[in-house]
Amino acid sequence: MNIDIRLTGYTSVVFVMNLRPLVRPDLGFTFEKLRGSADYNRFLRTTLPDQMKTSPYFEPLLEDGERERPMSSEEAGFLTGIFRYTMLDTYSAPCYRVRQDELYSNLDPLLVRNHQFHKAYEIFRRWDVFMRPTPMGTFVFRFQRPYRRPTALIDILEDVLDLQRPVDIPSAYSKRRELLEQLGEKAAATDKDVASINRLLDWARVANDQQQRTNYPPLQSLFALEIALQFVSTVGRCFKTDGGAELWFNQHDAEIRPPIHDSYVIHHIDEMSAPRSIVQQLNQVQRRVETVEAGSSGQTTARQSSSRTAPDTYVSLRRQHIRDSVHIRSSLLRLTEGALLRRRVGENELKSYFPDHQSSYIDHILAQDKATWAEELCLLTARVAIIMPSYKSRKDELFISTLPGSDSTSGVSYPSYWEALERMIEFVVEGRLMSQLVERLSTDLLDEFVESLGTARSGMAVGDIQIDHAKFARLADEAANIGRLVGLSYGMTNPHLWSRAEYAIEKANHLIAQMQIGSLLNHAELNVTNLTSLVNHVDELYLADLSEKNNKQTFWLSLLIASLSFSITLFSLPSFWADTVQLSEALRTNVGAVDVLNVILVLGNYVLGPVLILGIPAFTTYVFVRQFLPNALRLSQRLQRRRTAEKRHR
Repeated sequence: MNIDIRLTGYTSVVFVMNLRPLVRPDLGFTFEKLRGSADYNRFLRTTLPDQMKTSPYFEPLLEDGERERPMSSEEAGFLTGIFRYTMLDTYSAPCYRVRQDELYSNLDPLLVRNHQFHKAYEIFRRWDVFMRPTPMGTFVFRFQRPYRRPTALIDILEDVLDLQRPVDIPSAYSKRRELLEQLGEKAAATDKDVASINRLLDWARVANDQQQRTNYPPLQSLFALEIALQFVSTVGRCFKTDGGAELWFNQHDAEIRPPIHDSYVIHHIDEMSAPRSIVQQLNQVQRRVETVEAGSSGQTTARQSSSRTAPDTYVSLRRQHIRDSVHIRSSLLRLTEGALLRRRVGENELKSYFPDHQSSYIDHILAQDKATWAEELCLLTARVAIIMPSYKSRKDELFISTLPGSDSTSGVSYPSYWEALERMIEFVVEGRLMSQLVERLSTDLLDEFVESLGTARSGMAVGDIQIDHAKFARLADEAANIGRLVGLSYGMTNPHLWSRAEYAIEKANHLIAQMQIGSLLNHAELNVTNLTSLVNHVDELYLADLSEKNNKQTFWLSLLIASLSFSITLFSLPSFWADTVQLSEALRTNVGAVDVLNVILVLGNYVLGPVLILGIPAFTTYVFVRQFLPNALRLSQRLQRRRTAEKRHR
């Protein structure tokens, strides 16, 4: 049974984007060290809002809140126990409202005149856009679409799909090819339509792609990147912190690809309505289950007959109606799955409709309702949240006696509490992206470390350990920094560190479990452990290399001393032989029958002398060939490989 449910409220698409690809490539490690640092946090909280006050494109929403609200969502979260002060001081930064009309007027005229971009911007301008640069080195965007009039579920999903679908790149390629065939290359070079298509492809970051593909960036990613580029351009493409660090951003926008990102959809329902006939049937069922008063059957029949003749208007649904009707639960849970089917009706008409869900899926999703009050609904899944506060409490104030300083919560309205809870969801989504980033960074660094270590060990068998000391020092520094980032990510995904209320901790833990952030951090932690082992192994190789060099120095020093000793011996032999010749004849005859001195003289002149004269140079030549020649050849090969790599890099 398909029930036409209408909603009022708003839909928020939380989009978290990594800032690293916008940074100049040679400052990548500098940026990674700034993530989560107190210096970068102070810059975002104090210096940057002052710089953005004069920007025509961004309106700072400081910590004292917006004009129409008494306090910000962070302050409401702190007063209601959703956040500790640690979260506000360490992980939070001011938010900015994006002035879309002013931003649109600053775009390239060639891009604005493109038909596809015009359609994309018409979709984009339906959403209010807020952005927040965070101390963890990300940009958090919140695309918010209000629904002040009752809106069908299928229309709400269509709006979300429009924001998340990519530009029709294949048709842009086809149109450009068609224009090139009609105009020719010379005329097409100056044609505005061709230039507009080229500008669209540049804006979509697919201009250099030679092959058609299906993973084109969605509209929310492209517009978020455009806003981020305009944001950093407002401050001169440089973040200068109070500690003296300078973070320069890439000057060539076309070289920047859409960064790693993550998104989450929050459907905030202020009021849910359905046809009056459906609600009456639900009320009748509820009355039968509870108590049947005397004469109520006749009154029910009268109401039924009158409802058939009266026009079927929409009336409000309550939380009890969702519990009582499996069809309403099924209709509502279509928002969590977000799936639509389209069927061609006729030649040019497409009809969208929802698939039917199994009862087990409906029960599974409803089991994830973490609301604590009977009139509330808080469904938290890995990608979508459905929040429906109590309708009758929407104008009330919230007091919490279990928190210290409960009198200070008198300024917190009940809707502000739910806005703070949505801010908590936004923070958890940022934690998921950080977990993905550190997992990828640690994996990439581990691959580079293993490759460099293999190169260093390649000459170990012949006693030549090739250690690039500068490279391994850089890798060790990056490994230590990734370990720090893993610790920060663990802190972001541990609600006990940044929340003090049990009801908020329970919701955050459930959402973190649904997103399976723990498995990402476990993998990243395993990579960091392996990196630490590799750093220790490199230290051992370095010590072995030092020992090998000391052994070589000792050997050559010993060889030098031995050579000097042989030389002294060689130089002293002629004197010894001359002395033997000058001995008296009487002394020689006294030696005995055997002329021993003559034998020694012959051995010295004709045997030992040539051996010493020829043996020392021969031994020195042998050692040189044995030791130095292979090292020289390996050095020559290494220099040749380095020159080849430099040529390829150029």
